[in-house]
Amino acid sequence: MSSSAAVPVPEAATRSHPLSEVLRRVVREAGLGLVTLGVVLLAFVAYQLWGTGFTESHDQSVLQRQFNALHARESGHAGAGSAGASSSGHAGGSSGGSAGGGTGGRAHDPVVGGSGSKAAAPGTARSDAAANGTLTPSPPVGQAVDHIVIPSIGVDSYVVQGVAENDLMQGPGHYPGTPLPGQDGNVGIAGHRTTYGAPFFQLGRLRAGAWIYITDPEGRTFDYRVLRHSVVNPDDVGVLAPSRRAILTLTTCNPPYSATSRLVVVAALVGRPTASLVHRPLGAASASASSATGSGSAGAGSASTSSAGGSSGSGAVPSAAPTVASLTAGNANARGPAIAFGALVVALWVAARVFASRRRGWRKAAALAAGVVVAAVPLWLCFEQVVRLLPPTV
Repeated sequence: MSSSAAVPVPEAATRSHPLSEVLRRVVREAGLGLVTLGVVLLAFVAYQLWGTGFTESHDQSVLQRQFNALHARESGHAGAGSAGASSSGHAGGSSGGSAGGGTGGRAHDPVVGGSGSKAAAPGTARSDAAANGTLTPSPPVGQAVDHIVIPSIGVDSYVVQGVAENDLMQGPGHYPGTPLPGQDGNVGIAGHRTTYGAPFFQLGRLRAGAWIYITDPEGRTFDYRVLRHSVVNPDDVGVLAPSRRAILTLTTCNPPYSATSRLVVVAALVGRPTASLVHRPLGAASASASSATGSGSAGAGSASTSSAGGSSGSGAVPSAAPTVASLTAGNANARGPAIAFGALVVALWVAARVFASRRRGWRKAAALAAGVVVAAVPLWLCFEQVVRLLPPTV
């Protein structure tokens, strides 16, 4: 017989070399790490585009309730009737703005939109303050101050006082120190363009003649008509400089998903403005205004005094210009929490991988799934902090 017996293979030849085994494991883990990093980056993009929108939607609901409460209280103080009637007039003003956005028509006096014939005269409270020669303090940071509607681009948001990242996460923010809508001077409002609901995403589509309607807690609606839009350097704070006329300046990042420049839309108040009052900045806003305006702040102070005394024609209504850092830099305090939450995510995921490596079959898959769920919580918190590191209005 010619059949031959199988030749035994030496045991040493069947064993992998220890160095090659280690190299294979390193390459496998590096590949899995890169895949995981890619998934995390995609998740971060999704969080920016949609996840932040959930946060902004909740905050807008809070601002709406706060605004309605302020509106009811102001209406009661003005003797304009019941809170329900005032709210109805306010809602009618907003819907009228949407209907009249294309033609520029409004169902109310272009000076201010009253909620009825018994409503208090426009600017009564602020006019009384002006007659007494007093300066009214700025609204508290974080408080709802206005309701802005831009029908042509679908903007319908409540405006919060403040332009820090924590404020703009809630919606468009009013620059502290600038006049309130309806007053003489340069009213400044900033808003996100890609994150946190992106209220100003379509701001670049606004053209001359478009209408912007802003309603204050007293139920008065101020009509602004767009004059122009431009793109400036991100550190150009001159766009919020004091103005001799009643104008509105909207700012956001440009182009979308970036902050290399700043988109600015300027609109003019249609009709007669309310009293020319300067709202005294509180705390840090006052300090930043002094540092930003330099030696001109003394002249601004005297101008504001004369304005409050009723001499509105004496010159421009001063406003507290923001610092360059407040427009171009994110919140540096978020760096530490972002690193801490990121390290926690890595630690949890490594622990989950080690735990799953000792399991087989469905138990291994279940361990990995549980690791994903547990790591998702600090990952979400990490994303929140990373977004705060980005320049405002991105």
